[in-house]
Amino acid sequence: CSAAAFTFIFKINYIFLIIIVLANAIGWFYSAPPIKFSYRNLGELAIIMCVVIYLPASGYFVLSNNVTFSLFIFTLPFAIYSFVFALNVEIPDFEADRYANKKNLISNFGQKPGYFIILITSLIGTVYLFVIAFTDIISKFIDYKVNGYFSLLPLVTILITFVYYIRIK
Repeated sequence: CSAAAFTFIFKINYIFLIIIVLANAIGWFYSAPPIKFSYRNLGELAIIMCVVIYLPASGYFVLSNNVTFSLFIFTLPFAIYSFVFALNVEIPDFEADRYANKKNLISNFGQKPGYFIILITSLIGTVYLFVIAFTDIISKFIDYKVNGYFSLLPLVTILITFVYYIRIK
């Protein structure tokens, strides 16, 4: 209701309202019936859509009143790291998720492949940030090199965790 009022009062394109309604619906049905995204191998995608796509898209849309390709380029690393986050929080729940018949990548494939997927995805995110930084395809106002250097921290941490996990299993 407040999104509708905001759209009407500030004369924002109706697409903003659609974005808000979709984000709320996906967030609600993450674990609520009848859809239950987290039980149908769609939980990671639901997290990415809500947190990474709809949240920045709604802010971008309010400021610019349109959607451009730059928004996609800007949000892609957030989507990558949101996926990494989703997998990281699924690993401790591995046994419980299997017992509850919750379908996600970790409960389907196991912890060892999960760590490998997290490592590869983090590597892709880091490489992507450096590609953006050195090609200047988005903006001259944001220094993506700093983001790239900071992305090395989770990458190294995940690499250490992966090596440790491989040795103990």
